[in-house]
Amino acid sequence: MADSATAKKKKAAATPKPKKERKPTAADRKAEAVGKAPTGFCFCGCGTKIESKTAYFVRGHDRRALGEVVDRLYGGVPGMLLKVGGYKVAANGRVTAPAEAAAFTKGHAKSSK
Repeated sequence: MADSATAKKKKAAATPKPKKERKPTAADRKAEAVGKAPTGFCFCGCGTKIESKTAYFVRGHDRRALGEVVDRLYGGVPGMLLKVGGYKVAANGRVTAPAEAAAFTKGHAKSSK
């Protein structure tokens, strides 16, 4: 009996277990969405080397790059809000937000009575 138990253990050890498919990480999902894995250099174009294997930007440079794109495409945040955000300027000059944004900003705007 000891021989058959030893043979079973050897057979089990010799048969490789199938590897579990690992779940995609946040870094995997980000690389898939971007279409390119991090390169080791800041994506804003500053040329700073990044030690992290999962980071695309040096801290704060993602905002810098986003600001540059918004400025280039829309002339700034107000232009972006008016062109793609659904914001409107009324005849009296007051800016009105779309319903989704109004729900978000409710309670944040100061009254101008």
